[in-house]
Amino acid sequence: MTPEPVSAYQKEYSDWENLKKSFRFMRSTDGGEFQFDQQGWDYFSAIRTKVKASDSYQRNLPVYYPGAGSDITGPLAKTDASRFVFVDYLYVNSWEGEHDPIGYLIREDLPEIGAEITSDATEGELGNGGKRIVKFNWAGKEREIVFYAEDATKFAPPELKDGILMTVIQAPTPASRDNDSMNIPGWLMDNGYRASIYENLALGGFINWQPTDYLDSTLLGFERVFDGQEGSEDEYPIYQKISTEPNLEQLAQIDYDLMMSISSRDGTASYNVSEESLKGVGSALEELRKKYQLLNEEQKGMVAAHLESYLYISPEDVSEEYLAQLVALGSRNGITDHNKAREYMQKCKEIVGEVFPELKPEDKPES
Repeated sequence: MTPEPVSAYQKEYSDWENLKKSFRFMRSTDGGEFQFDQQGWDYFSAIRTKVKASDSYQRNLPVYYPGAGSDITGPLAKTDASRFVFVDYLYVNSWEGEHDPIGYLIREDLPEIGAEITSDATEGELGNGGKRIVKFNWAGKEREIVFYAEDATKFAPPELKDGILMTVIQAPTPASRDNDSMNIPGWLMDNGYRASIYENLALGGFINWQPTDYLDSTLLGFERVFDGQEGSEDEYPIYQKISTEPNLEQLAQIDYDLMMSISSRDGTASYNVSEESLKGVGSALEELRKKYQLLNEEQKGMVAAHLESYLYISPEDVSEEYLAQLVALGSRNGITDHNKAREYMQKCKEIVGEVFPELKPEDKPES
C-alpha cells in the first residue's frame, strides 16, 4: 500500500518537532537520564518570536556565529533564519585532524532535525579566504550556511556587508586547541574588535552577549530584552540594538579601560593590591581620557557619572567588607588594616581627580 504523501504543513510541523527532540533541548536529570527541557524550549521560542518581529528578519539578514563549531540547532531555534555565516578557526585547525565540525553538522546535526541537504560546494581554499556553502531544506524554507575557517577577529565575511540579524557568541574566542600559541586566533571581546561586532549588527538586530562591563548598555545603543538562563550554556542575555550611536568604537574602548581601572584598583587580576596597582589605575585612566575627549557632551556626562560611581569614591563611603578585601590582598604590601585600606582608597580617588578634574566638586559646573 502506497503511503499518503506528506503535506508541506506536516513536514514543517515534523521538522520543528525534530528540533525540539534534538540533543540541544535535552537536559540530564539527577538520575542521569535525559528529558525534554521545556523551559529551555520556551525561552528559545520567546526569543524567536521577538526576532521574527524585527525589520532585520524581514530583510533576510544573516545570523553571524564566530566560533560556531557544528552548532546549528541553537541559532535555528532562536531565529528561524534562512542564512547563517559560521566563522571558526577549527574548521581547518583542529586536534590533529580528528575533529570535523562541518562534517559532523552535515552527517549528524542536520539529519537529526529532518533537514534535507540540497547542495554542498566549496569555493577557494578553507583557511585561506575560501568558503564552503551548504544548502538545505528545513521547515518549509531553503536555508544556507556559509563556513569560513578564519580568525574571526581579523576576517570580515562579505555576506555581512548589509548587516547582521543576530550575532551568536557562545564562547569569547574560537581558539585553536593546539599548543602552538601562534595558531590561536584573537579574543572576540577584545576592545579593538568588539566595536566592529556592534557596528555590523543591523539596527533592530540582536546579540547574545553583554555589550558592556560597566557602562550602561544604552549608551552604546543596546537594550537588554532577555535574561540568560542561569546554569546553562544559554546563560548569556540577549540584547537588541535600538539606536546607532556616534563614537561607538570609543565607547567600547572606554568600557574596557574602565574595567581595567577597576580591576587594577581591586587587584582582581593579579590577586594583589599595592602602589603598583594605583599606577595601573592611572595608566588605564589616561587611556580612557584620550577616548573621552572624542565624545559629545552628553556622552561625556554619562561616562563621568560612571567614573564617579565606580572610581571617584571617598574612603568613608567604602564598605567594611570591601576594606577587608583590600587588606586580604594588600597585607604583604603594607595595607595591614582598614585604616591603611582607606588611605589606599583616598590615593585612588586623588589619581582619578588628577586625570578627571571635572569630577572634583569645586570644578563641577553649576547646575
